[in-house]
Amino acid sequence: MIWEERDFFPAALTALSAQDWTEIASALTDHGDPLFSETAAATSDALRAHILQLEQEAEAERGSVAFSSAKAGNPRHGAETDGAY
Repeated sequence: MIWEERDFFPAALTALSAQDWTEIASALTDHGDPLFSETAAATSDALRAHILQLEQEAEAERGSVAFSSAKAGNPRHGAETDGAY
């Protein structure tokens, strides 16, 4: 974007005629802002839901591993704070 502002647009203003700008304007369509469109919002919502689901699955897996370690008598699990394992 810096390059456009610094180099391209000043050159375009110098090189293009009023007719050129009219043709450019007629060829353009309004696509809106892709960052804040409804599609982007839906995609962001779906991504957020997927990330939260993965987080819940990871938490469940960590809880399952900790529970199975304690059940198997893993000396590291649930060790007292005196440093004994």
